[in-house]
Amino acid sequence: PYLRMEEDLFYSIIDQLADWNYKGHLTLYGNNEPWLDTRIIAFHEYARRKLPDAFIFMSTNGLLLDVDKVRQIQPYIDQLIINNYSMD
Repeated sequence: PYLRMEEDLFYSIIDQLADWNYKGHLTLYGNNEPWLDTRIIAFHEYARRKLPDAFIFMSTNGLLLDVDKVRQIQPYIDQLIINNYSMD
């Protein structure tokens, strides 16, 4: 079934990383399409605020991506990876 992580759990994980002064790589959705979750921008905003020195990146297949979404997410990520699996 389709499930989403509980918001309290997400914020707890990010807060714990902040307590550890985490400065490594972070991607919030490594194996799924991040734009399916309507909270994605807010989650990235929180992660950036709490983890200012982390390298935050997003990987997407690009099917749901548009210029407005890129502009909204851009302040919170260091890298945007668009995987195009199409043969066309």
